[in-house]
Amino acid sequence: MKTMQWQTAMAIQIIASSILALVTRWFALTERKLFFTVGLVSYAVIAAMGCIYLLLFGNGISVPHARTWLYLVGEGVLIPISWLLNYRAVGLFGASNAQQISVVTYISTALLGFWLLHEPFTWTFLTGSLLIFVSIITALRIQPDATHHQQVSWRYKAILVGGMAVSFAVGIYCEKQALIAIGPWDYALFGWSMQCLGAVMLWLLLGRGERVHVTPRGLQKAAILGVLMSLAGLLFIYALSKGTLSSTVVAASAKIGLVTVLAALFLREDNNLYLRIFATACSVTGLWMLLG
Repeated sequence: MKTMQWQTAMAIQIIASSILALVTRWFALTERKLFFTVGLVSYAVIAAMGCIYLLLFGNGISVPHARTWLYLVGEGVLIPISWLLNYRAVGLFGASNAQQISVVTYISTALLGFWLLHEPFTWTFLTGSLLIFVSIITALRIQPDATHHQQVSWRYKAILVGGMAVSFAVGIYCEKQALIAIGPWDYALFGWSMQCLGAVMLWLLLGRGERVHVTPRGLQKAAILGVLMSLAGLLFIYALSKGTLSSTVVAASAKIGLVTVLAALFLREDNNLYLRIFATACSVTGLWMLLG
C-alpha cells in the first residue's frame, strides 16, 4: 500500500465509503435510540484498527512533537462531532440525500485549504459551489424514501448542515497538518486514538442516558460500522497524505453518484427520482468544476 498512487487510493476509497453510507443508513433505521453510543463503539474500533494498520504498514512509532498534539486534539474532538452530525443527517434524510447535503463539508474544507494552505484557486470554484448549493437545497426537499418521512424545520436543517460544515472543515484541516508532521501510519495510531477519546468525551457529556437502550446486537452493529469506517478512513488519510487538502476532499465526494444508484437499488430510495437525478447532476457538475 505504501506505493499506491493517489488516484488508486481515491477510487477504492470512493467505493468503500459508498458501501459505508448504505450500512450507516441501515443502522440508523434499525437502532434509532442509539446515537452517541454508536460513535463511542465505532471510534473505539477505529482506534484499535489504527494500531493494527501501524503494525502492518508503519516503520515503528514516533512520538509527535508538542505543536502536532494541538492538531491531534483539534481533529480528535471535531471529526467525531462531524461524523455524529452526518450520522444524524443520514438517519433523517436518507443515504442518497445525505450525500448531496454533505458536499457542503467538502466545499468548506476546500475553502479552508485555499485560505490557510494557499492551495491553488480557480474561478470555476464559485460556479461549481453555486451548483452544489442548488443540489443541497433540492436534496433537503426530498423525503428519504416512500416509507420514512422526516419532519424537521428548515432552521434545524440549517444548524445541522452548518455544524457539519464547520466541524468537518476545521477537523480535516487539523488532520492534514498532523499528517504532514507524522505521516499516515503514526496518525492512524495517535490521530484515531484522539478521535476515540473525543467520542468518549461526547458520550460522557451527552450519551450516558442511552445505556438503557444498549443491546449486544446494537454493539455488534456499531463495531461492524467502526471496521468499515476504519477501512474508508485508512484510504482517505493515505490519499490526504499524498495530495492537497482541497483536491482530496473534493475527489472523495465523487461517491455521490454511486451512493445515489446503490441507495435506489438496495434501500428503495427511488421516490422523486427526477429530483434526485437533478440534484446528483448538479453535484457532479459542480464538483467537476471545482476540480477544474
